[in-house]
Amino acid sequence: AILSGLIFIFVTYMTVTITKYVNTNDIGMVVMPGNNKVLKELTGHFMALALYTALVMMSAACGAFFYQQYGLPRFVGGLTLVILVIITVTGGFQRISGILKYIVPLLIITVVAVSCYILITPLKETSFKMTVVPSPLAPNYYIAAVLYVCLVILAAIPIMATATLYAKNHKTALRGTALGAVIFTLLILLMIYIIQMDPEFSQAMDMPMPGYAKRTSNLANTLYGLPLLLAIYGSATTNYYAVTTRFKEGPYKKLVTVLVALSAFGAGLFGFTNV
Repeated sequence: AILSGLIFIFVTYMTVTITKYVNTNDIGMVVMPGNNKVLKELTGHFMALALYTALVMMSAACGAFFYQQYGLPRFVGGLTLVILVIITVTGGFQRISGILKYIVPLLIITVVAVSCYILITPLKETSFKMTVVPSPLAPNYYIAAVLYVCLVILAAIPIMATATLYAKNHKTALRGTALGAVIFTLLILLMIYIIQMDPEFSQAMDMPMPGYAKRTSNLANTLYGLPLLLAIYGSATTNYYAVTTRFKEGPYKKLVTVLVALSAFGAGLFGFTNV
């Protein structure tokens, strides 16, 4: 967790500094050094594709949450999420930042409070058991740390780049991203402690954290459900906003935005764990 946090802090610092220098939020320009237009375009398209798969994951995650918590069909959660993402993203960065500035503090406070409650409360017995097997893609902690940052940083780069352009000055942008990185690290530590309380149960769950909340009490389950949905929504929105920065401006941009998002919903129907 600490290694992930350190890498995240380092990459966020680089992102803010490079954005100030190149003065654009184009992910190809921010990530790819030099003036090779072909490499910049390839980098931008590759990152957009990776971010698209992240939207697929969030759609599947929302479907898994609705199914795991309420017994509703998975497509209900996925479709609801994608529609909300489309409405938000088509409003531009101002709409996204206007919504997230209220969601994120609420999310952090609630997650920390419920997580602390789970840690100090005896867990109810459960029959969910599964053999704990590390992912073959992340067989040890340092590879897992790097891969985790690679997953979350893709969506963070274009959002941080855009926020840097809107910030009062360079120092303000650096302070904001540094604070985010520190909170990010503390949340990872907190959640790792919870997930390791019952590794077999964690392995059996599509989404372990709400599973633990449900094992603790109905109140904890309810309190954790809303911020988790907000987290999925926030993550999906930032990921997809980054994808749309690659779409050409014009009369068909909104239509393309809608169609690509709906295709992500379709791919998410394969299931969260499978995706």
